[in-house]
Amino acid sequence: MSYMDKLLDGVDVELKALEDVLTIKNGKGYKEFKEGNIPVYGSGGIMTYIGQILIPR
Repeated sequence: MSYMDKLLDGVDVELKALEDVLTIKNGKGYKEFKEGNIPVYGSGGIMTYIGQILIPR
């Protein structure tokens, strides 16, 4: 049994593909922003944390 299976055991959830629940955006620069608690993701995972949201909701 995988970690995800153990975590969700007995919980009714609907699994969805990432692109079905959010829009992936790219191409924004982040290096000029101060450090903070907002993660900046790259193809290898979290690259750094900054203090300002780059893409408005």
